[in-house]
Amino acid sequence: MSEQVLTVALPPAADATPAEASASVRAPEQTESPFLGYAIQAMITLVLVGVVLFAYHHFYVAPNKQRIAVLDVREILELKQMQLATDASRPGLIDSERSAIFDKIGTFSGELERAVEDLQVQCGCTLLVRAAVVRPGADDLTTELKVRLGLGDLKTDEMLKRFRSMPADAPKIPPEVK
Repeated sequence: MSEQVLTVALPPAADATPAEASASVRAPEQTESPFLGYAIQAMITLVLVGVVLFAYHHFYVAPNKQRIAVLDVREILELKQMQLATDASRPGLIDSERSAIFDKIGTFSGELERAVEDLQVQCGCTLLVRAAVVRPGADDLTTELKVRLGLGDLKTDEMLKRFRSMPADAPKIPPEVK
């Protein structure tokens, strides 16, 4: 389908010179390719889509990237076990004190669960057990969890030395913790 351009030339003014009269009557212009307009529109659309995708990724996807952190629950449980075993093995402990120590065992699981939930909400991340993570590089929040549970200043080696230095009549540490 070809487009025709109709040009209408007005008659020259009565007082116009011959040069002005010939300038007002022009030859019809050549038409451009109809595909050039489509190509320009396509390029503008591609640039606009690229800018929108870049803005979406930069302002929405990147800030909301899922974060993964790890916890060494085994270490925390070992520390608590050694702490309670050391406390329960002290010489001269009366039954009511020993009973209070064993009551702490029952409440520790609830404390641990609440502390893990609070930590997860605070960091806004998915928490995994350290043994379940193969790839290194995830944040380790074990120290922060130990502080929340009141175990922050305890070290496994120090607790083990303290437990082993107890009198001979005190119960010995189980072999699986060694």
